[in-house]
Amino acid sequence: MITMEIFKIEYTLIVKLPLRLGSGLRVGNLLCFNRELIEEDKDKVTILVPGNTLRGLILSSIIKLACSKLKEGEKPSKLCTVSGTCSRPCKILKFLNLKHGHGVIFHFGKVTLKNYHIITLPHVTLEKTSRTIVKQKSPYMVEVLDSPTKEAKLKAEITLLEDDKELLNLTLKGIKASIGMCIGGKRTWGYGRILQVENISWKKLDLDELTEKEEPSNLLKAITPIPLVIRRNETLNQYITRLCRQLLKTYFNINKSTLTVKATSHFKIIPIGRWNEALRKPEPLTGLKDIMLKVSSNLNEAKMIKTLAKNIGITPNNHWTNKCGYGIIK
Repeated sequence: MITMEIFKIEYTLIVKLPLRLGSGLRVGNLLCFNRELIEEDKDKVTILVPGNTLRGLILSSIIKLACSKLKEGEKPSKLCTVSGTCSRPCKILKFLNLKHGHGVIFHFGKVTLKNYHIITLPHVTLEKTSRTIVKQKSPYMVEVLDSPTKEAKLKAEITLLEDDKELLNLTLKGIKASIGMCIGGKRTWGYGRILQVENISWKKLDLDELTEKEEPSNLLKAITPIPLVIRRNETLNQYITRLCRQLLKTYFNINKSTLTVKATSHFKIIPIGRWNEALRKPEPLTGLKDIMLKVSSNLNEAKMIKTLAKNIGITPNNHWTNKCGYGIIK
């Protein structure tokens, strides 16, 4: 077994309400798994902020701090944030590395709201030049979450998969510099502004230590409601088994794993997606939630995959859902 040193960062953002979290599939609609949570409890709800949303927030502040082009009066290349390429390679590109074993993982954030309500703005769109809301020009509606408290705490984590102090310091500075920015970027219309940053802490971990603490078990249960993303070119069991073996190879150097994974319970299929900036259109995917997975392998590999599923996530390599908190299993 090999040891990989990683850093874990915890932070809290004080967010001004209302808060808008679009689905990435239909303009203005709430994320589908947040809508389910809202329907379950009318008085208090803990909603989820996707890791890709938080990555966009923190990466935007990091670009302002560290981009050499910006310091010289040039605009940062859109290729930097879309495809991870630039004529001047720098630390910023590590935040866009989607390969297993490298880069930075932005986990889902959690916001607890009490006595909340949904504000619906029908038939509106955003006029990009003036940054104002224009009515009667869109078939869609915008939904935002509000509460009498007018402020809320967003708690989240970041995992750095490299022992790189410079990258760690840049991440910490980026979190602090997010004050005044909005969750969701330019498509938030000013909702969800960051008022304050609290309780930033970090510690060094290694996978061997995490694995040793795991209790012997061959069952994995998906954390509700963070979805496990699936693809359509394989059966479910084959697909998840392949992802798990790929994780074992990357993080524990196991080239010939005998591990197999099988879904052993009913589960829900839910739509997820993001706005693809490069293609300028929504990118829909399918996700599973409330799924129980049975791992068949020797005890060591079962413990290893539990550790990876809990801290890294079961996601496809080099895909946008990797490093964004999807596929986290407990």
